Amino acid sequence: MSRPGVLFASRPQRMGRVLGIVYRAISSHLIKKAGFTQKTAQTRAVTLIQRFGGALNLNVHYHMLFLGGRIY
Repeated sequence: MSRPGVLFASRPQRMGRVLGIVYRAISSHLIKKAGFTQKTAQTRAVTLIQRFGGALNLNVHYHMLFLGGRIY
């Protein structure tokens, strides 16, 4: 049985696809909660991909910071 961390570490293009899916899901949720539509609002995020845990074990995961507020 393959662990997701090993899969992402050996195939970074898949990690990029998953990041796109996660970004779109969170972005859609935030836009909907704010009362806007996809056509009238945009979101921005900064993402850090961390590959290791505290004990230097393989633990691929994302840290995402979504920007809130209205940007002119």
